[in-house]
Amino acid sequence: MLMLVHCCRSVLKDPRRGLCSTWLSCLPPGHPVPVWVRRGALTFPPSPTPVVMVGPGTGVAPFRSYCLENTANTRILFFGSRNREADFYFRDEWGAAGVTVVTAFSRDQEEKVYVQQRMAERKELLVQAVLEQGGSFYVAGNSKAMPGAVREALVAALASRLGEEQGELYVQGMEREGRYQTETWA
Repeated sequence: MLMLVHCCRSVLKDPRRGLCSTWLSCLPPGHPVPVWVRRGALTFPPSPTPVVMVGPGTGVAPFRSYCLENTANTRILFFGSRNREADFYFRDEWGAAGVTVVTAFSRDQEEKVYVQQRMAERKELLVQAVLEQGGSFYVAGNSKAMPGAVREALVAALASRLGEEQGELYVQGMEREGRYQTETWA
């Protein structure tokens, strides 16, 4: 625990204390800790359907096992966090699994950079995977502003090819078909 706090101090102004880690640190040694596994809400398509994933921070976790087990299709991950050195989760695994990773590290430069900005920069990649190849789109992570901003970025990317109204209608169709799914939490 001390090492974690020390690491956080080097990157963040104040160390963060998570709800679970704080609770665990207060337990006496040997105290049983209940653990359970719950199936995720995301349903991925069969190969070779392209998959575009947006997983800022710990939102990347639902995509890890999918990407390591399914290597026969195009997998594009938009990953964002505060700092490349401290928060680039599973960094070494993505390339080894053949995943195209587009990163956004918000605190590594003066101007903050988020995943939705990277999506705008790579709109042709999105258009190709989602529109031209019929790919599916997934969002996982914090439920505040990120999911809405990511959806807007996808609509804008598709609208660059289809027109503004048609970009929105296309994404609505993806939602109905289960090709656009989110798993977000507060």
